[in-house]
Order: sequence, then structure tokens, then C-alpha cells
Amino acid sequence: MNADIPTLLPIPHRGQNPYTELLYRHLQDHGIRIFDGHERKRPDFVHFHWPHALYAHRNHAVFAAKSLRFFTWLASMRRRGTRVIWTMHNDLPHEAEPRWLHERARAWMVGASDIILVNFAAASKHIEARYGRTQDVVHVPHGSYREYYPRTRDRAEARTRLGLPADAFVYLAFGELRPYKRIPELIRTFAGHGDNDAVLLIAGRAREDGYAATLAALAGSDARIRLSHRRVADDEIQDYFLGSDMLVLAHPAFSSGTAVLALDFGLPLLAPSLHHVEEIAQGAALVAWDPSDPRGLADGLVRARNVDHAQARVDALVSSEKLDWSPIARGLAELLRARGTTKSR
Repeated sequence: MNADIPTLLPIPHRGQNPYTELLYRHLQDHGIRIFDGHERKRPDFVHFHWPHALYAHRNHAVFAAKSLRFFTWLASMRRRGTRVIWTMHNDLPHEAEPRWLHERARAWMVGASDIILVNFAAASKHIEARYGRTQDVVHVPHGSYREYYPRTRDRAEARTRLGLPADAFVYLAFGELRPYKRIPELIRTFAGHGDNDAVLLIAGRAREDGYAATLAALAGSDARIRLSHRRVADDEIQDYFLGSDMLVLAHPAFSSGTAVLALDFGLPLLAPSLHHVEEIAQGAALVAWDPSDPRGLADGLVRARNVDHAQARVDALVSSEKLDWSPIARGLAELLRARGTTKSR
């Protein structure tokens, strides 16, 4: 092995998520060796994305025990010269329970990380204000999915495949159906939206059958609401994004891969103008709604109909082009090389 080439062990492994797959593929292109977990040599860096998956538990005692083991392991790695990198995708894990334990573990993770990566520049101010950390917090944007998902159909074909009216205005809520996304609130708000030419298309799979049944019952009260409760295959993703007019985020997202995916397909966003979304969606690509206003989402649904949609789609594509992976990975690779490699193997 060339000792001058930094080595990095990703957790989870790069093949488990399109985002991580693309990140590590491009890091390799820029001279970083990515371990697959089977190497016997110690890596220079270990990179976490969602570390709570390794220690979180609803039982307080189990949470505490798993956290102790996890952070003891991190300390051991650091003593042996491996540096810890953490991409902070969210302020706290979604649906974090018990919250106080997640907050404590989050603070430990901030202290245990040699480098913290954030998807939007203003996140560094959040980390400083909440945890008092100012050093080694690095902005590494969430790259585009353009090279990953197929785009072989047009809008008309996509609508035909989904059974959508050709002249409807389609709002899309896409991704895993989880409570933090506030889909029931979106359904209720849309149901009170008196636009007979509009469709709310909800696509994704719920983790719990009970939650799926709740959504189905709510959606069934309005013929304009289409709920597709299933995992969407990679080749079908284009149908939902090409066939829709506006992606809706019914919650304030800290960082959103779904928003990036929408921009990749030229789909503008109806979302709170906060955090990651505020930074990546340029010009008319973002129709902002105010989450502090009880009528914010309802007003947003109305305003979404009145924007210049041709310009919004252009601005969405321009926003996506700024998230090209190659310069993003090049900058991170340069940072890793600047930190050097471990000397003892």
C-alpha cells in the first residue's frame, strides 16, 4: 500500500445508500482509498454518517450501555491514530426518543470527532451556538444524484405511467413515510385546499403498518390525493419527479437528500426557507412557506400555483448543477491529504 494515500473506512459501507455510494466513488477518483471493512490494516480515517444507529435504543439502560461501548471504541481508535470524521446530517436523529439521551450522545459525538462535516455552510454556526465547537467544522455540500438515477422518459410518459391527469398541478411528497415528515398535516392541509385541478401524490413506504393505515384512511377522504405506499424502484423514481410540478416538504428539514433529488430533475420546492434547503435552492426554485405560521403551508400551496414554473424549473436545474460531485469530492480529498496518514501500521 502506498503510505501517502489516505485510507478511509466508511460506516455504513458505501453500497448501502446512493448518497454514500456517490461520495466514496468520487473520493476514490480523487485519490482516497476506501476500505470495505475487511482490511486488516488500520485506516487513517473512519467516517460516520448516522452513528446513532450503533447505540440508540428506546430502553434507557440499553441506550446508556451501547453508548458507553460505542464512545469507548471511538476513543480507542483515536488513541491508535485513526481520526474520526462525522457528517452531521441532522440536528438530532429523526423521532429521537428518549430525547435527553440523544442530546447527550450528540454532544459526545461532537467532542469525539476530529472533523465534523456539514451539508450547508450555516450549520457551522449551529454547532458553535449549541456545542461551542468552532474548530474543524467543514462545509462539504450534499452532492447531486444526477448520475445515479435514470432519466429516460419525459413528463407526458411519466404521467401516463402514474395515471395522472395531463393538465393537473401535481404536488409531490416523496420518500420514506415517517412521522417527522408530517404527512398527516400535509394531507389535512391539502384537503382544505380548494383547487380541483390539483393532485397530491404521496410516494414511499412506511416502516409501520399502523402508520401506513392512518395515512391511507386520511388520503381516502379526498379523490385528489394519491397514496403509493411501497418502495419505489430506482427506474421509477424519474416518473414521480418528472410527472410532478412541485416537491413539498411539510417539515423544516435540517438537511434533505430529497430536495437535492428534486432539483436534479428540475422540480422546484415548496419548503421552509431554512438550513440546507435555503442554501441549495436558488431563485424561483424555492417557494418558501413559514412553519411558524399556522396557515403557512396552506398559503404556500396557493402561492406555488402562481410562480413562473418555466423559470422555476430552470432555476432548479441550475441549483442542481452547483452540486456536482467532482469538485465536492476533490475538496474533501485535499482536506484528508492535508491531515496526512498514520505512520504506524
